Amino acid sequence: MFEGPRPRNRPGQTFLATFNAFGVAMQARRASQVMKDHGIDGVPTMAVQRSCEVSGDLAQTATDERFLQAVDEPVGRVHARQASAR
Repeated sequence: MFEGPRPRNRPGQTFLATFNAFGVAMQARRASQVMKDHGIDGVPTMAVQRSCEVSGDLAQTATDERFLQAVDEPVGRVHARQASAR
């Protein structure tokens, strides 16, 4: 059975449908709640295992490399704690 050509989406129509989807809205609400719970008020900020936060201010720089180096310390503590619990 031939149904003819499929209708083409207008530019951005697929994006808007996805953006307005229920699942996306739920994830955005959850992300907002996590930020509120952690007291995150700026970027870059990374929470490590809900026990430590590292922000660009704490790292004293906003460059990616220095920021990630500042995150390495609390991540190492979490890994050590998990390894000793095994």
